[in-house]
This record gives sequence, C-alpha cells and structure tokens, in this order.
Amino acid sequence: MMSLSVSRRTFLGGSVLGAAIAPAVPAETAPPDLAQYGFPKDVRDRIEAGRATILKELQPTRAQLEHGLQLHYDSYVADLMGCVWTSAPIGARGQRLQKELDQLQQKLSNHKKSGREIAHQVRRRWRRLKTFESAFDPEWKRIVRGLYQLTGLDLVVEDNAGHYTLNQSLRFMAGSQLVYSNWNDTIRISRASDLIRAQRQKKLGVVSQLQGVHHLWVPEQSLDNLDLFYGLGIRIAQLTHRHSTALGSTCEHLDDGGLTLAGREAIHRMNELGVIVDLAHASRRTSLEAIESSNEPVINSHTACEQIYDDADNRNIDDEYLRLLADKGGLVGVYVWPRRLSEQVYPNFDDWYRHLEHAVRVAGIDHVGIGTDVTYLPNYTPHPMDWTNWPYWTVGLVCRGFSDGDIRKILGSNFLRFAEKVMDKAPWGAFGGSRA
Repeated sequence: MMSLSVSRRTFLGGSVLGAAIAPAVPAETAPPDLAQYGFPKDVRDRIEAGRATILKELQPTRAQLEHGLQLHYDSYVADLMGCVWTSAPIGARGQRLQKELDQLQQKLSNHKKSGREIAHQVRRRWRRLKTFESAFDPEWKRIVRGLYQLTGLDLVVEDNAGHYTLNQSLRFMAGSQLVYSNWNDTIRISRASDLIRAQRQKKLGVVSQLQGVHHLWVPEQSLDNLDLFYGLGIRIAQLTHRHSTALGSTCEHLDDGGLTLAGREAIHRMNELGVIVDLAHASRRTSLEAIESSNEPVINSHTACEQIYDDADNRNIDDEYLRLLADKGGLVGVYVWPRRLSEQVYPNFDDWYRHLEHAVRVAGIDHVGIGTDVTYLPNYTPHPMDWTNWPYWTVGLVCRGFSDGDIRKILGSNFLRFAEKVMDKAPWGAFGGSRA
C-alpha cells in the first residue's frame, strides 16, 4: 500500500496569516485580505459578507484565529461532495457569460414573458454555454483558481449528472474531460497514486462522481455501462438519487424495498473496479444492506445526523447506520446544505458542529469527513457555512477544543486513507462486454 502524507504547503508561497488577517481592523474579527486573488468586486463583496457572519458567531481569540488558519492551510483538505461546478448552471460566472444572460433576460422581459419562464430560459442557456466558459474563459478560470486557493481545498468531488439520462451523462462527462484537459493546475483522480501525485505537484485533485447509476441499468448492458463510465473517469457512484431505481430505494420514498439483486451486482462490480460506493440519497434499508453486501468500505458522502435533526426528506441518518458504516471501515461526510441541519434556512456553525460532533461520538474520529454538497453561491444570503468559509470552520473546531490531529482527520486525511484502500485496484477480465 502507498503511504499518503497529509502535510503540505505554505499558502500561496507566503504567510497564511498575512493573507488571511487584514491589519486595519481588530485581529479577533479580521476579515481576509481578498485583493491578492484578483476577484471581481461582486465576488469579493459576497465572500467578505459571508466571512463576517462566521466571525461574528465564533468570536475567536487572536490565538485561536491564527492557529486555526495556519492549521487549515497546512492540512490536506477534501470535500467529499462539492466543488466549483464546471457544468451545472449555478455559482461562479465570468462577465462575458453574464452579459449574454442579461441580454437574454432583457429580451424575454421585452416579450412579456413570465418571471418563471424567464428564469427557466436563462438557466437553460447558462447550462448550454457553461462547458466552454469553464474550459476557455480566462476570467472564470481566474475566479475559480482564487476560490480554491482561498478555501485551501486539495481535493474536490464533482457530480457528472448521473441522475439524468445516459446520453445526458455522456455529454456531461465529455464536457468535464474537455474542461479539465484545459486546466494545467488540476489532476483528475483515477487511482490512489494520483492523490499522491496531486499532493507532490501542489495541484487540485478532482474526483468524478455520478449521483445515481440507475439509468445505466438496461437489460443485458448494466455492468457493461458501468465499465464504460469507469473508463471515462467515474470513481464514485451513488446507487440512487431522488427516485427509487432498479438498484434500490431512495430515502425520499416511503416504500423502502431495500437493495435489489441488480444493486448487489453493481456494488460487487464497483468493488472490482475501484469505484467508491456512495450511499447518499439511498433509503435506510438499501444503505444497511449495501454496507453488508459490499466487499469494500463504503461512504455516505453528504448527510447529517438524524439524532440532532430529522429533516423532512429523510436524508439524515441514525446512530445504528453510523455505527455499521464505521464498523465496516466506511466514511460519512457531514454536509452544510440549507434546511438539513436545523429548522433554520441557512445553517450557522453551531448547527453544523452539533452534527459533526455527534457523528464523531457515534462513528469514531477515523470515520468522519466533510461533504458540503454546495459550492460558491453568490445569490444565497451570506451565512456562516458559506462554502468560501472553509478555513474558518477549522478555526471553529479549534475554538471547540478539537485536537490538531483530529481536525486534520476530519479535513481530509480520513478520506486519503479510505481512498487508498478502495481505489487502489487493477481490474482484470472483459471490459464493457460479455462476461460469460
């Protein structure tokens, strides 16, 4: 087995604290100096507004702030479900694309279209234009590079639209390949050794994920299609998303039929290929049966604790589930998605922390990470769990008394250990064809 180091660089070749603490205001509540990233004013203002909310909540001492930021930027940081999306019509955008969308909105408004229709048409155009913006627009790349430097992320997971049709997913995968082939500062993760290579080269690691592989399951071609997406770069796959499938039931349906025979076949093939089985969105019964069926540890990349808050869609998981997942060597990522952590629309740090602390208490410190399920969202109300506040979440953990070693595990070293075991495979046999 390879050994994965979790220590790394000084931030942007200089002092972390010089980049993060502006001297013009008291150190205890100092916002970051964002000028170095080259963000447009609207992006800078949005990030600063979010930072102000978490610093107001945490009220860290100078020592806690300094230590937390230094620890964050010196740790390996992984988002088990989150990134700056390169295909989804949401989040960061450059001025060129924004101008085209504004022109379309004005045109539709002049034609007396309803607000709902305007929003639909603008979103549709955004989706169609997004891939080439992500691949070639210098301003968009500069914004995204700055967002990753600011958050300190080393590894992200990007959904490649597995909950759409087969043809749509192939189109998204092709777009993803195009985007990252034009980004010299990223490495697409295909095997455990790529994680090490990305660390050594100080580049962002990107793992491709499918939010549900159910549409691949067509008669006589199910495992063949799974091989196809493995060949295209998928390394994490959910069994379900918003709908129950041929593989198992979703958590959002009352009728929990559990894991199907096709689901067991899919899991075993993913085990052979080195594709991580993700139970996010799966029902409780489907998840428990999948944990027992898998020959490898599995993850739930983005969820929270039912004991702390029982959300309306049954996305949060109970203690028995947490223990079984951990007992089999699995990993759970605690998300920051609105309306999932408490009754508040936008969560604060304490909402998130209570779920994280409970998960650590039940599953153990070696089996918990962070899977945000969000990205930079300029249109959301600024709040403490804004995606760009990642370094201050680490400050919050310092304030709550977590040790440096345990914080490093939560931030990313737990995922490194997990991925080393599950992804380090060299499959054999027929590829994408009959296995008879």
